[in-house]
Amino acid sequence: MKTSRSMARTYIKWLWALGVIALVALIIYFLGSIVLYLSLAAVLALVGRPVCRALQRVRIGRKALPATLAAVLTLMVFYLVGSLFVLLFVPIILSEIEALSRVDVMQVVNQFREPMDEYSALLARYHIDVDIYASAEKYLVRYVQSMFAGVGAGDVFGLVSGIGDFIVMVFATSFIAFFF
Repeated sequence: MKTSRSMARTYIKWLWALGVIALVALIIYFLGSIVLYLSLAAVLALVGRPVCRALQRVRIGRKALPATLAAVLTLMVFYLVGSLFVLLFVPIILSEIEALSRVDVMQVVNQFREPMDEYSALLARYHIDVDIYASAEKYLVRYVQSMFAGVGAGDVFGLVSGIGDFIVMVFATSFIAFFF
């Protein structure tokens, strides 16, 4: 049987373990963006290492390509590939957004007219107040309109903020990856 002293030591060990776990969780919570940047930079460094080594084997005259220049060229290759992905997918996304902006809300609501009429007939058959149908139709119109609502000023500022955050992330990750 355990003594009270050994039980107290066990509790103290558990409290220390919980404290360490809480401390690590707080560090990740408050420094999450830094942890993300370090993780992305580590992945870029691991993926870019073979490219960098291949570039260092390139000879210009009798001299090999310096490691710094090879690292810069490797980062530029990553930027080029990322830019190509953006150039490939942004026009597709923009065309889909434009197609969604041309959706006629009332035409979508009219597609639900027959099911709503059946719903109204079902309610009338069971002698349920039909005013619920009118509120359901209003709800449907509001819901469909909110799905296809235009872009507001808050959305634009959110987009600008997101682009700024993305630029900072790319710069910080590139800087860290350069030194890995």
